[in-house]
Amino acid sequence: MSDILGKFRICDTIDTNMKNKIKLFHVFNDYNNDKNILFVTNDDTVYGLGANNNGCLGLGHKNAVKTPQTIPQLRGQRIRQFINGSDFVLAMNENNHVFSWGRNEWGHTPWPSPPMDRCTGGAIMNGDNWGDNGYHQTGHDITGDILLPKLIPVLNDIKSIDTVFTELSTIGSGAFGTHRFDDHIYAVKRLEIRDFTDEYMHKILNEVKSLGKVRSEYVVQYYNSWPEGKHLYIQMEFCSQNLRNILEVKPQVFGRQLGEAMDCVEYFISCEILRQILESVHYLHELNPQIIHRDLKPENILITENVRNGRFVKLCDFGLAVEHQTASQSHSICKGTPKYMAPELYQSKYTNKVDIFSLGILSMELFDIILNPSKTAPVPPDRQTPVDWSPKL
Repeated sequence: MSDILGKFRICDTIDTNMKNKIKLFHVFNDYNNDKNILFVTNDDTVYGLGANNNGCLGLGHKNAVKTPQTIPQLRGQRIRQFINGSDFVLAMNENNHVFSWGRNEWGHTPWPSPPMDRCTGGAIMNGDNWGDNGYHQTGHDITGDILLPKLIPVLNDIKSIDTVFTELSTIGSGAFGTHRFDDHIYAVKRLEIRDFTDEYMHKILNEVKSLGKVRSEYVVQYYNSWPEGKHLYIQMEFCSQNLRNILEVKPQVFGRQLGEAMDCVEYFISCEILRQILESVHYLHELNPQIIHRDLKPENILITENVRNGRFVKLCDFGLAVEHQTASQSHSICKGTPKYMAPELYQSKYTNKVDIFSLGILSMELFDIILNPSKTAPVPPDRQTPVDWSPKL
Protein backbone atom coordinates (compact mmCIF):
# COMPACT_ATOMS: atom_id res chain seq x y z
CA MET A 1 0.00 0.00 0.00
CA SER A 2 2.87 2.41 0.79
CA ASP A 3 4.21 2.06 -2.75
CA ILE A 4 0.83 3.06 -4.22
CA LEU A 5 0.45 5.97 -1.79
CA GLY A 6 3.89 7.20 -2.83
CA LYS A 7 2.52 7.97 -6.30
CA PHE A 8 0.31 10.73 -4.89
CA ARG A 9 2.01 13.96 -3.84
CA ILE A 10 -0.75 14.70 -1.34
CA CYS A 11 0.41 11.67 0.67
CA ASP A 12 3.89 13.11 1.29
CA THR A 13 2.77 14.62 4.62
CA ILE A 14 1.51 11.29 5.94
CA ASP A 15 3.91 9.70 8.41
CA THR A 16 5.58 6.51 7.15
CA ASN A 17 4.38 4.49 10.14
CA MET A 18 0.82 5.63 9.47
CA LYS A 19 1.14 4.74 5.77
CA ASN A 20 1.99 1.18 6.75
CA LYS A 21 -1.29 0.95 8.69
CA ILE A 22 -3.56 2.18 5.88
CA LYS A 23 -5.91 -0.50 4.50
CA LEU A 24 -8.18 1.68 2.31
CA PHE A 25 -7.76 5.10 0.72
CA HIS A 26 -9.61 7.35 -1.70
CA VAL A 27 -7.94 10.26 -3.55
CA PHE A 28 -10.20 12.74 -5.36
CA ASN A 29 -10.27 16.21 -6.89
CA ASP A 30 -12.91 18.57 -5.49
CA TYR A 31 -14.96 21.28 -7.19
CA ASN A 32 -11.89 23.56 -7.50
CA ASN A 33 -9.76 20.67 -8.83
CA ASP A 34 -7.78 20.56 -5.57
CA LYS A 35 -6.56 17.23 -4.17
CA ASN A 36 -8.06 15.48 -1.14
CA ILE A 37 -7.60 12.08 0.43
CA LEU A 38 -9.67 9.98 2.82
CA PHE A 39 -8.10 6.86 4.30
CA VAL A 40 -8.86 4.12 6.83
CA THR A 41 -6.24 2.51 9.08
CA ASN A 42 -6.18 -1.02 10.44
CA ASP A 43 -7.90 0.08 13.67
CA ASP A 44 -10.88 1.43 11.63
CA THR A 45 -10.02 5.07 12.18
CA VAL A 46 -10.86 7.36 9.25
CA TYR A 47 -8.68 10.35 8.38
CA GLY A 48 -9.03 13.31 6.03
CA LEU A 49 -6.31 15.42 4.39
CA GLY A 50 -6.34 18.06 1.67
CA ALA A 51 -7.97 21.27 0.43
CA ASN A 52 -11.31 20.46 2.11
CA ASN A 53 -13.26 22.89 -0.07
CA ASN A 54 -16.88 23.17 1.12
CA GLY A 55 -16.13 20.70 3.91
CA CYS A 56 -15.75 17.72 1.60
CA LEU A 57 -13.53 15.88 4.11
CA GLY A 58 -16.27 15.66 6.76
CA LEU A 59 -14.13 17.22 9.50
CA GLY A 60 -16.71 19.75 10.70
CA HIS A 61 -15.08 22.75 9.02
CA LYS A 62 -14.04 24.08 5.60
CA ASN A 63 -10.37 24.84 6.29
CA ALA A 64 -7.50 23.25 4.40
CA VAL A 65 -5.91 20.31 6.22
CA LYS A 66 -2.14 19.83 5.84
CA THR A 67 -1.74 16.86 8.20
CA PRO A 68 -4.18 13.95 8.62
CA GLN A 69 -7.15 14.64 10.91
CA THR A 70 -9.51 12.01 12.28
CA ILE A 71 -13.23 11.93 11.45
CA PRO A 72 -14.78 10.87 14.80
CA GLN A 73 -18.22 10.06 13.35
CA LEU A 74 -16.66 7.29 11.21
CA ARG A 75 -14.39 5.76 13.83
CA GLY A 76 -15.12 2.04 14.22
CA GLN A 77 -17.73 2.06 11.43
CA ARG A 78 -15.74 -0.46 9.31
CA ILE A 79 -15.85 1.73 6.17
CA ARG A 80 -15.14 -0.30 3.04
CA GLN A 81 -15.85 2.12 0.18
CA PHE A 82 -15.83 5.85 -0.63
CA ILE A 83 -17.58 7.48 -3.60
CA ASN A 84 -17.46 11.20 -4.32
CA GLY A 85 -18.99 13.88 -6.49
CA SER A 86 -17.29 17.24 -6.81
CA ASP A 87 -17.63 18.41 -3.18
CA PHE A 88 -19.56 15.65 -1.48
CA VAL A 89 -18.68 12.13 -0.38
CA LEU A 90 -20.55 8.89 0.33
CA ALA A 91 -19.01 6.25 2.58
CA MET A 92 -20.42 2.71 2.89
CA ASN A 93 -19.53 0.31 5.68
CA GLU A 94 -19.56 -3.48 5.93
CA ASN A 95 -23.20 -3.41 7.09
CA ASN A 96 -24.15 -1.57 3.88
CA HIS A 97 -24.95 1.63 5.80
CA VAL A 98 -24.26 4.81 3.82
CA PHE A 99 -22.95 8.09 5.27
CA SER A 100 -22.76 11.38 3.38
CA TRP A 101 -21.34 14.86 3.85
CA GLY A 102 -20.13 17.92 1.97
CA ARG A 103 -21.56 20.63 -0.23
CA ASN A 104 -25.30 20.21 -0.53
CA GLU A 105 -26.39 22.51 -3.36
CA TRP A 106 -25.38 21.55 -6.92
CA GLY A 107 -24.33 18.46 -8.79
CA HIS A 108 -24.23 15.95 -5.96
CA THR A 109 -26.99 13.44 -6.52
CA PRO A 110 -25.91 9.81 -6.82
CA TRP A 111 -28.68 7.39 -7.62
CA PRO A 112 -28.10 4.57 -5.16
CA SER A 113 -30.07 1.73 -6.70
CA PRO A 114 -28.70 -1.81 -6.51
CA PRO A 115 -26.06 -2.46 -7.62
CA MET A 116 -24.51 0.45 -5.70
CA ASP A 117 -24.56 3.61 -7.86
CA ARG A 118 -23.65 3.86 -11.49
CA CYS A 119 -20.56 5.86 -10.83
CA THR A 120 -16.98 5.61 -9.71
CA GLY A 121 -14.99 8.47 -8.31
CA GLY A 122 -17.60 10.96 -9.49
CA ALA A 123 -17.46 9.78 -13.12
CA ILE A 124 -20.78 8.77 -14.69
CA MET A 125 -20.88 5.22 -16.00
CA ASN A 126 -24.42 5.13 -17.31
CA GLY A 127 -27.53 7.28 -17.34
CA ASP A 128 -28.04 10.90 -16.22
CA ASN A 129 -28.21 10.38 -12.50
CA TRP A 130 -25.51 12.76 -11.31
CA GLY A 131 -26.34 16.46 -11.47
CA ASP A 132 -28.46 19.35 -10.24
CA ASN A 133 -31.13 18.11 -7.83
CA GLY A 134 -32.14 21.53 -6.47
CA TYR A 135 -32.00 20.60 -2.78
CA HIS A 136 -31.30 17.68 -0.41
CA GLN A 137 -28.50 16.36 -2.63
CA THR A 138 -26.71 14.37 0.02
CA GLY A 139 -29.79 12.30 0.85
CA HIS A 140 -31.04 14.23 3.90
CA ASP A 141 -34.21 16.29 4.26
CA ILE A 142 -32.24 19.45 5.09
CA THR A 143 -30.57 22.10 2.98
CA GLY A 144 -27.14 23.68 3.37
CA ASP A 145 -23.71 22.11 3.59
CA ILE A 146 -23.23 19.08 5.80
CA LEU A 147 -19.82 19.31 7.47
CA LEU A 148 -19.93 16.05 9.46
CA PRO A 149 -20.82 12.55 8.19
CA LYS A 150 -24.51 11.71 8.59
CA LEU A 151 -26.12 8.30 8.12
CA ILE A 152 -28.66 8.20 5.25
CA PRO A 153 -31.54 6.18 6.80
CA VAL A 154 -33.21 5.23 3.51
CA LEU A 155 -29.98 3.61 2.29
CA ASN A 156 -29.43 1.28 5.20
CA ASP A 157 -29.73 -1.82 3.03
CA ILE A 158 -27.65 -1.11 -0.07
CA LYS A 159 -26.64 -4.45 -1.54
CA SER A 160 -23.33 -5.67 -2.88
CA ILE A 161 -22.64 -8.03 -5.78
CA ASP A 162 -22.90 -10.98 -3.40
CA THR A 163 -26.43 -10.15 -2.23
CA VAL A 164 -28.00 -8.57 -5.32
CA PHE A 165 -26.91 -11.34 -7.71
CA THR A 166 -27.07 -15.09 -7.30
CA GLU A 167 -23.83 -16.52 -8.68
CA LEU A 168 -24.43 -19.47 -10.98
CA SER A 169 -20.98 -20.25 -12.39
CA THR A 170 -17.69 -18.81 -13.58
CA ILE A 171 -16.79 -18.35 -17.23
CA GLY A 172 -13.25 -18.96 -18.47
CA SER A 173 -10.56 -18.04 -15.98
CA GLY A 174 -13.01 -16.53 -13.50
CA ALA A 175 -12.85 -12.88 -14.59
CA PHE A 176 -16.38 -13.52 -15.89
CA GLY A 177 -19.23 -15.15 -14.03
CA THR A 178 -22.87 -15.90 -14.72
CA HIS A 179 -25.31 -14.42 -12.22
CA ARG A 180 -29.07 -14.41 -11.80
CA PHE A 181 -30.85 -11.16 -10.97
CA ASP A 182 -34.52 -10.27 -11.38
CA ASP A 183 -35.21 -13.69 -12.98
CA HIS A 184 -32.67 -13.04 -15.74
CA ILE A 185 -29.17 -14.44 -16.25
CA TYR A 186 -26.33 -11.97 -16.89
CA ALA A 187 -22.59 -12.14 -17.45
CA VAL A 188 -20.73 -10.06 -14.88
CA LYS A 189 -17.10 -9.18 -15.59
CA ARG A 190 -14.84 -8.31 -12.67
CA LEU A 191 -11.83 -6.06 -13.26
CA GLU A 192 -9.29 -5.64 -10.48
CA ILE A 193 -8.32 -2.03 -9.75
CA ARG A 194 -4.58 -2.29 -9.09
CA ASP A 195 -3.81 1.42 -9.19
CA PHE A 196 -5.74 4.65 -8.65
CA THR A 197 -3.74 6.98 -10.89
CA ASP A 198 -5.64 8.94 -13.53
CA GLU A 199 -3.89 7.03 -16.33
CA TYR A 200 -4.75 3.61 -14.94
CA MET A 201 -8.35 4.52 -14.10
CA HIS A 202 -8.81 5.89 -17.64
CA LYS A 203 -7.54 2.57 -18.98
CA ILE A 204 -9.76 0.38 -16.81
CA LEU A 205 -12.86 2.51 -17.49
CA ASN A 206 -12.26 2.44 -21.24
CA GLU A 207 -14.25 -0.76 -21.70
CA VAL A 208 -17.30 0.74 -19.98
CA LYS A 209 -16.99 3.92 -22.06
CA SER A 210 -16.75 1.95 -25.30
CA LEU A 211 -19.62 -0.42 -24.45
CA GLY A 212 -21.85 2.55 -23.66
CA LYS A 213 -21.31 3.90 -27.18
CA VAL A 214 -21.97 0.72 -29.16
CA ARG A 215 -25.46 -0.43 -28.26
CA SER A 216 -26.52 -2.56 -31.20
CA GLU A 217 -27.25 -6.09 -32.30
CA TYR A 218 -23.61 -6.48 -33.37
CA VAL A 219 -22.17 -6.04 -29.87
CA VAL A 220 -22.85 -7.73 -26.54
CA GLN A 221 -25.46 -5.69 -24.62
CA TYR A 222 -24.13 -3.54 -21.78
CA TYR A 223 -26.46 -2.98 -18.79
CA ASN A 224 -24.62 -1.49 -15.85
CA SER A 225 -21.29 -1.03 -14.06
CA TRP A 226 -20.26 -0.21 -10.53
CA PRO A 227 -17.21 -0.22 -8.25
CA GLU A 228 -17.02 -2.44 -5.21
CA GLY A 229 -13.96 -2.69 -3.03
CA LYS A 230 -10.93 -3.00 -5.30
CA HIS A 231 -12.90 -4.17 -8.33
CA LEU A 232 -15.01 -2.72 -11.11
CA TYR A 233 -17.98 -4.89 -12.12
CA ILE A 234 -19.55 -4.75 -15.60
CA GLN A 235 -22.98 -6.32 -16.07
CA MET A 236 -23.60 -7.56 -19.62
CA GLU A 237 -25.77 -9.80 -21.73
CA PHE A 238 -25.00 -13.47 -21.19
CA CYS A 239 -23.89 -15.47 -24.23
CA SER A 240 -23.35 -19.18 -23.61
CA GLN A 241 -20.51 -19.79 -26.12
CA ASN A 242 -17.64 -18.05 -27.85
CA LEU A 243 -15.99 -18.81 -31.18
CA ARG A 244 -13.10 -20.61 -29.47
CA ASN A 245 -15.56 -23.17 -28.06
CA ILE A 246 -17.01 -23.68 -31.55
CA LEU A 247 -13.60 -24.10 -33.22
CA GLU A 248 -12.57 -26.74 -30.68
CA VAL A 249 -15.55 -29.02 -31.34
CA LYS A 250 -16.42 -28.22 -34.96
CA PRO A 251 -14.33 -31.01 -36.61
CA GLN A 252 -15.72 -33.67 -34.25
CA VAL A 253 -19.30 -32.47 -34.69
CA PHE A 254 -19.00 -32.87 -38.46
CA GLY A 255 -17.07 -36.13 -38.25
CA ARG A 256 -13.75 -35.15 -39.82
CA GLN A 257 -10.08 -35.02 -38.85
CA LEU A 258 -8.08 -31.79 -38.75
CA GLY A 259 -6.76 -31.05 -42.24
CA GLU A 260 -9.55 -32.93 -43.99
CA ALA A 261 -11.87 -31.04 -46.32
CA MET A 262 -15.15 -29.72 -44.91
CA ASP A 263 -18.46 -31.01 -46.20
CA CYS A 264 -20.90 -28.50 -47.67
CA VAL A 265 -22.91 -28.12 -44.44
CA GLU A 266 -19.89 -27.25 -42.28
CA TYR A 267 -18.57 -24.95 -44.99
CA PHE A 268 -21.91 -23.11 -45.21
CA ILE A 269 -22.09 -22.68 -41.41
CA SER A 270 -18.48 -21.42 -41.32
CA CYS A 271 -19.30 -18.90 -44.06
CA GLU A 272 -22.32 -17.65 -42.10
CA ILE A 273 -20.26 -17.23 -38.92
CA LEU A 274 -17.60 -15.29 -40.85
CA ARG A 275 -20.25 -13.13 -42.53
CA GLN A 276 -21.72 -12.10 -39.19
CA ILE A 277 -18.26 -11.39 -37.74
CA LEU A 278 -17.49 -9.16 -40.73
CA GLU A 279 -20.80 -7.32 -40.31
CA SER A 280 -20.06 -6.71 -36.63
CA VAL A 281 -16.58 -5.32 -37.28
CA HIS A 282 -17.94 -3.25 -40.19
CA TYR A 283 -20.42 -1.69 -37.75
CA LEU A 284 -17.56 -0.52 -35.50
CA HIS A 285 -15.61 0.89 -38.45
CA GLU A 286 -18.64 2.80 -39.76
CA LEU A 287 -19.26 4.66 -36.50
CA ASN A 288 -18.37 8.34 -36.30
CA PRO A 289 -15.75 8.41 -34.92
CA GLN A 290 -14.92 4.85 -35.89
CA ILE A 291 -13.79 2.35 -33.27
CA ILE A 292 -10.78 0.07 -33.69
CA HIS A 293 -11.30 -3.04 -31.57
CA ARG A 294 -7.59 -4.07 -31.45
CA ASP A 295 -8.26 -7.43 -29.78
CA LEU A 296 -10.31 -9.47 -32.23
CA LYS A 297 -9.82 -13.15 -31.45
CA PRO A 298 -12.10 -16.20 -31.02
CA GLU A 299 -12.50 -15.62 -27.28
CA ASN A 300 -13.95 -12.13 -27.94
CA ILE A 301 -16.55 -13.30 -30.46
CA LEU A 302 -19.62 -14.55 -28.62
CA ILE A 303 -22.35 -16.89 -29.82
CA THR A 304 -25.78 -16.20 -28.33
CA GLU A 305 -28.70 -18.62 -28.09
CA ASN A 306 -31.22 -15.78 -28.38
CA VAL A 307 -31.21 -15.39 -32.17
CA ARG A 308 -32.75 -12.11 -33.36
CA ASN A 309 -33.12 -11.16 -37.01
CA GLY A 310 -31.08 -14.23 -37.85
CA ARG A 311 -28.05 -12.92 -35.96
CA PHE A 312 -26.21 -14.99 -33.36
CA VAL A 313 -22.69 -13.47 -33.38
CA LYS A 314 -21.71 -10.56 -31.09
CA LEU A 315 -18.41 -8.82 -30.31
CA CYS A 316 -17.25 -8.33 -26.73
CA ASP A 317 -14.28 -7.15 -24.63
CA PHE A 318 -13.68 -3.52 -25.57
CA GLY A 319 -10.92 -3.01 -23.00
CA LEU A 320 -8.36 -2.23 -25.76
CA ALA A 321 -10.76 -0.49 -28.16
CA VAL A 322 -9.87 3.03 -29.28
CA GLU A 323 -11.57 5.78 -31.26
CA HIS A 324 -9.93 6.68 -34.57
CA GLN A 325 -10.81 10.19 -35.76
CA THR A 326 -8.17 11.28 -38.28
CA ALA A 327 -5.81 9.53 -40.69
CA SER A 328 -2.78 11.06 -38.96
CA GLN A 329 -3.88 10.08 -35.45
CA SER A 330 -1.39 8.17 -33.29
CA HIS A 331 -2.32 5.35 -30.93
CA SER A 332 -0.56 3.37 -28.21
CA ILE A 333 1.57 0.50 -29.47
CA CYS A 334 1.68 -3.27 -28.83
CA LYS A 335 -2.02 -3.61 -27.97
CA GLY A 336 -3.75 -6.93 -28.53
CA THR A 337 -3.07 -10.66 -28.48
CA PRO A 338 0.24 -11.39 -30.31
CA LYS A 339 -1.07 -14.11 -32.62
CA TYR A 340 -3.76 -11.78 -34.00
CA MET A 341 -1.79 -8.52 -34.03
CA ALA A 342 -0.96 -6.75 -37.29
CA PRO A 343 2.68 -5.60 -37.73
CA GLU A 344 1.49 -1.96 -37.69
CA LEU A 345 0.50 -2.33 -34.04
CA TYR A 346 4.18 -2.22 -33.13
CA GLN A 347 4.20 1.39 -34.39
CA SER A 348 2.00 4.29 -33.31
CA LYS A 349 0.53 5.05 -36.75
CA TYR A 350 -2.19 2.63 -37.75
CA THR A 351 -5.85 2.54 -38.76
CA ASN A 352 -8.80 0.17 -38.61
CA LYS A 353 -6.93 -2.09 -41.03
CA VAL A 354 -5.28 -3.72 -38.02
CA ASP A 355 -8.69 -5.26 -37.29
CA ILE A 356 -8.82 -6.56 -40.87
CA PHE A 357 -5.51 -8.35 -40.26
CA SER A 358 -7.00 -10.01 -37.17
CA LEU A 359 -10.01 -11.07 -39.23
CA GLY A 360 -7.66 -12.75 -41.69
CA ILE A 361 -6.11 -14.87 -38.93
CA LEU A 362 -9.58 -15.65 -37.58
CA SER A 363 -10.81 -16.79 -40.99
CA MET A 364 -7.81 -19.12 -41.35
CA GLU A 365 -8.78 -20.79 -38.08
CA LEU A 366 -12.46 -20.90 -39.04
CA PHE A 367 -11.73 -22.65 -42.33
CA ASP A 368 -8.80 -24.78 -41.09
CA ILE A 369 -6.21 -23.12 -43.30
CA ILE A 370 -3.01 -24.62 -41.90
CA LEU A 371 0.11 -22.45 -41.91
CA ASN A 372 3.42 -23.87 -43.10
CA PRO A 373 5.96 -23.85 -40.22
CA SER A 374 8.91 -24.03 -42.65
CA LYS A 375 8.38 -20.50 -43.96
CA THR A 376 8.07 -17.87 -41.30
CA ALA A 377 8.14 -14.10 -41.35
CA PRO A 378 10.49 -12.04 -39.13
CA VAL A 379 9.28 -11.81 -35.55
CA PRO A 380 8.56 -8.22 -34.38
CA PRO A 381 9.65 -7.26 -30.83
CA ASP A 382 7.52 -8.81 -28.07
CA ARG A 383 5.66 -11.13 -30.46
CA GLN A 384 5.27 -14.51 -28.80
CA THR A 385 4.73 -16.66 -31.87
CA PRO A 386 6.22 -16.27 -35.38
CA VAL A 387 3.62 -15.69 -38.06
CA ASP A 388 3.74 -17.81 -41.18
CA TRP A 389 2.03 -16.23 -44.18
CA SER A 390 2.17 -19.24 -46.55
CA PRO A 391 -0.73 -21.71 -46.29
CA LYS A 392 -0.07 -25.40 -46.79
CA LEU A 393 -1.89 -26.39 -49.97
